[in-house]
Amino acid sequence: MTAAPHSATAGPGRIEPDGFRYCYAHTPEGAILAAANLLAVTNRIDVFRERFVARSVVPGPGAEAIRKEVSSPRGDDTSVRVAGFRLLSYSADRATVDLAFRMVSRGAYMSYPFDFEWVEGDWRVVVRDDGSPMYKPTQVYDLVGYALWQVS
Repeated sequence: MTAAPHSATAGPGRIEPDGFRYCYAHTPEGAILAAANLLAVTNRIDVFRERFVARSVVPGPGAEAIRKEVSSPRGDDTSVRVAGFRLLSYSADRATVDLAFRMVSRGAYMSYPFDFEWVEGDWRVVVRDDGSPMYKPTQVYDLVGYALWQVS
């Protein structure tokens, strides 16, 4: 399970009763929150797949590959906690956000960059044509260079 942060001004603007979330501000903060919430949504991809593709992925071959993918619910402990972030790039229509998160079961910190595009009024993640992420998570040994995630 992944805690999913929110902000009254940056999003998510929509949280469905089962926890699916979308609708982020067209700001750097909105892109950062979209990335953090993406971890929570993809941790339950077996439940959210169709809505995830329709609302959170840039339309195209990659989105269709995700839609057709067959997976079963995860049985392992994949709990993560967002620890920090870096806004690597930002423009009106694109953003790259690097999240640092802690894998609770392993005690390790990981870095996971996400590319986003502003599509149909929301930040949507960019994926490869086969539906895989643009980047793979990599282990980091400290949080130097990241803005630490603060709970308020």
